[in-house]
Amino acid sequence: VLFVYCIGLQAAAGFFRSLQRDGLPLNGAVMAALLAAAAGFWALAQAGIVSRELAAGLFCGSLTNTLALGAATEAAAHAGRPAGVVDQIVLGYG
Repeated sequence: VLFVYCIGLQAAAGFFRSLQRDGLPLNGAVMAALLAAAAGFWALAQAGIVSRELAAGLFCGSLTNTLALGAATEAAAHAGRPAGVVDQIVLGYG
């Protein structure tokens, strides 16, 4: 915790300065990339090229978002989906 606090003290001024200067265009570019990736994987699933579960895993893995992987597997497990479905999500992430 102390390490994170010290890094925050050291980097905060530069971070907020760059956010004010370039923040909106860079955040817009990230949002556009996320939406494009989501649309692409949704299209693959709708076309039947990959399963919905595999598309969800591919989306998580392409962005290396382990938290999203955890959310997708938990949602599948709580929805009563069989273990093979969760395995497909994890396979897509890998």
